Amino acid sequence: MNPSSHPAYPALRVRRVTEVSRWPEFFTAGGWQVRAVHDTTPGRLGYVLTPPAE
Repeated sequence: MNPSSHPAYPALRVRRVTEVSRWPEFFTAGGWQVRAVHDTTPGRLGYVLTPPAE
């Protein structure tokens, strides 16, 4: 069964995104840019980051 098809998945994803939403703050403080957020693996979020311009 695909986890994203479970009826509770939307609420779980919202909670997970909220919990880890502070991580990008650490990168943006250093000049990094968050280009995308991937939610493809249950229980994990992945960020696509762009390094600071020199």
